[in-house]
Amino acid sequence: MKLTRYNVFAFGIFYFAYGVWAYIVFMGEPPASDVGNSVESGISFFYSIQGTYESVLLMLLPMICLPLFFANNLSQDRYTGFNKFLIYRLGSLQRYIRNFFIKTFVVTFTASLIWQCLLLLEINFLMAPIRMLRSSRFLRNSLGYIFSQNGYVNLFWFVLLTSVGWAIFICLVLAISLFIKNPYIFWGLGLIVGLLLFIVPTLLGNGLISYLFFLPILIMPGNQIIGSNIPSLSLYVQYTLTGIVYVSVTWGLIALFIRGKLYEENHQ
Repeated sequence: MKLTRYNVFAFGIFYFAYGVWAYIVFMGEPPASDVGNSVESGISFFYSIQGTYESVLLMLLPMICLPLFFANNLSQDRYTGFNKFLIYRLGSLQRYIRNFFIKTFVVTFTASLIWQCLLLLEINFLMAPIRMLRSSRFLRNSLGYIFSQNGYVNLFWFVLLTSVGWAIFICLVLAISLFIKNPYIFWGLGLIVGLLLFIVPTLLGNGLISYLFFLPILIMPGNQIIGSNIPSLSLYVQYTLTGIVYVSVTWGLIALFIRGKLYEENHQ
């Protein structure tokens, strides 16, 4: 897949809707709140708007939209039979699948990185100035589970790794869709998978196993924890471990799908 004109247009609509709702949420903040009066009000809103603190809708919207924008082509190609032509042109099913997932990862990462940067610009110019401190009181008191107490360092890693996390999540959704023949089910697959990876680890309790599958560690690192206790592992280590688990599951599903297809071809 590639970043087509349709994808750019659809992503533009997504950002417009996301940006408008973010502005509405910000305007609903009590004017006398700590967030509204703090020097770091802009950056604190940037973090909180991507969690579930401010609006559940803004957490669910990317889960619904990003798979449709950047991963739906594979499902449609399989439904129409166009994938057979692409597989023949590339020479093997393995190469076709590998190329598709690499392109999906790169394009989703790029689009998510742009989304993060645009959100920062919107907040800075329309809501509250983005100001950070080298020793951030907001990061220490409000978030707690962070990459660094230095506001600049934490923002850099948050924006970069959030974009990587969304790309990993979309690839996982795409890998699951390999086993679903009906392309219309894919429309809600991102939301279903996302909610399950949010709710099930929470129900399992605060532990390493839960955090290995806890989606917010990837797509909003540090913004959400299970329960009230911050994990003993640093956020860098926890993110890496969770990322490895997600990538391993995705890779395993791809390998299982390819092996199944090759088995079918050899036993026809």
